[in-house]
Amino acid sequence: MTSSEGVKDSLIQVARPAFFFSTLGIGLGGLWAYLILDWGGYWAWDPVETGSLLPWICLVVLLHLRTRPGKTSDHMWAGIGMATGALALFATMVTRAGGVWAVSVHTFVINSEGSPPGDVFGRIMLILSDISGIEVIVYLLAIIQLMGIFLASRLGTEFSKWWLAMLPLIAMMGVVGGGDVLDGFPPTLLVILGLGPFVEAGIRSLPKGHDWKWFALPGVMVLLRIEHGMVLFELLSLLFAFGLIFEKERLKAWGWASAGVVLFLSASWSGMLDIWICAIGMIAFITPWLVAGDNEESNFSFKERKYQQRIALWAPVVVVGLYLILTLVILISSIDSIQLAAHELYGAPFIAALMIALVMWSLRDKPQRVFGFLISTPLIIVVAWLFGNSLGYDSTDVLGASLTRGQIGMVVLLPALMALPATFSLIRENTGKKNVSLYAHIIHFGLVLMIIGHVMSTTIIDRGTYSHSVTLIKDEKVEWGDYQFEFTEVVTETDNLEVGDGYLGAVINVYEDGDLIDTVEPGVIRFDTRSRSEVDRVTMWHGDVVLIMDGTQARSLMEGSDLVRIMVYDLPGIHLVWAGWTFMWLASLAIWRPRNDPTD
Repeated sequence: MTSSEGVKDSLIQVARPAFFFSTLGIGLGGLWAYLILDWGGYWAWDPVETGSLLPWICLVVLLHLRTRPGKTSDHMWAGIGMATGALALFATMVTRAGGVWAVSVHTFVINSEGSPPGDVFGRIMLILSDISGIEVIVYLLAIIQLMGIFLASRLGTEFSKWWLAMLPLIAMMGVVGGGDVLDGFPPTLLVILGLGPFVEAGIRSLPKGHDWKWFALPGVMVLLRIEHGMVLFELLSLLFAFGLIFEKERLKAWGWASAGVVLFLSASWSGMLDIWICAIGMIAFITPWLVAGDNEESNFSFKERKYQQRIALWAPVVVVGLYLILTLVILISSIDSIQLAAHELYGAPFIAALMIALVMWSLRDKPQRVFGFLISTPLIIVVAWLFGNSLGYDSTDVLGASLTRGQIGMVVLLPALMALPATFSLIRENTGKKNVSLYAHIIHFGLVLMIIGHVMSTTIIDRGTYSHSVTLIKDEKVEWGDYQFEFTEVVTETDNLEVGDGYLGAVINVYEDGDLIDTVEPGVIRFDTRSRSEVDRVTMWHGDVVLIMDGTQARSLMEGSDLVRIMVYDLPGIHLVWAGWTFMWLASLAIWRPRNDPTD
């Protein structure tokens, strides 16, 4: 815990297979959801799904540390590595904490009297009645304590070893005495357990004559917590505040301040906290720079090649790191409702920034073109505002903040379309060199493909509107969009089923411009106490048309009804999602192959 020497090489060797398996696993989960489940999509920002994405995002930051400008300290390598492990534990906790994220389709719902608490920590306290509940709280405390001890060790000063005994003691109390022993666990103790070692070591590291006014920043975080009551949010805000205070050159530690600003900005966007609370929090983090003023002359210029390259190289670390904070905050706030709109809407600027960075890097030898490209990027917003609704499908539906799905999609789509030839040119540039750069750019190319496909098949498709509901009359063609559907017969089966007790399906002919293109059979599988719709699809060059039977009409169909109701989703670009994912996991597998030098 006290030495991180040589950690870079070790982490790279571990991170590459971890990135491969997480990319493969998340993609397979999405593919299974798309092919098997009854909603016609592959990613819905379900809390458990989102939890699995957090360590993957952190791995992206870790693997790009070697490309950022300047020397990366071993402590930073170790810190990002530990954060990845902590987020993996957090994802496990989200899965195991049934009833905390009660909206997740992957969780069970708790029975509690009255209204459940409105924050994550309060919900966790309700599930301490058995060993699984104790397991969840131990996960949470382990994440927090490991984080605090690591941050303390990087300061190079001593801290009390009693902190190491607190977690085993709490776990033993819960196991021996039952979960009820921990009932009423004081939230402040959670904060002290997590930050105690860090704060103790940090105060000991302060030089004589230290300006104690800096401690007003964590003081503001504590006062805000008294108002909003969110314990985990207070913990994160205090972490960033103390991280800033204990830096030797605080005014250069803009990373901590940026994290704090994005933390409160995300809380405001997700609706977790009131706007005025978030405004105070953001002002508190930027005040030191406002008070200090511009003490040093800066020669920064967007026209200079070295600064352009720094921006492009910093983007995978800074932008992805801030996107990680955004995703985490939205996840924490999603205990009562899945916030798909928040993820799509507020994540769009971060994804667009990454696409812009890829274009900048492909033009790195042409600084004038990069400068022209940068000053023209505001046009993306103008074009998205004026023409976003012309993307068709559900692009005119409002996604959030009075912005439509098409406008948000266009903000991401335009930079992604520019990044497509940019990443392809980088692949050509590195072809034949047999180094990591070639496979890394193939991963980037796959990511761009996947983002384009996601915009077309998810962002601009509203799966919650009745415009996708189609009622069919037997032996009559019903027109929907560019297609016609003809319901011809009902199929029932009770024997030789792999799963379920019975199956009921509707045979439907699908026409385009009057020509029969396919025959599909969406249906319903009956289990003991419930049923599940079976999806069928028409696969074409531009994408899939997905048909899902409404399971509530199974009884009427069994009784001879001539009507069948289906949900229809035309998903253009869905093939790009799977093609991009395939490029990513194949290239990450190629990077993982044994090497003489793990940092090659």
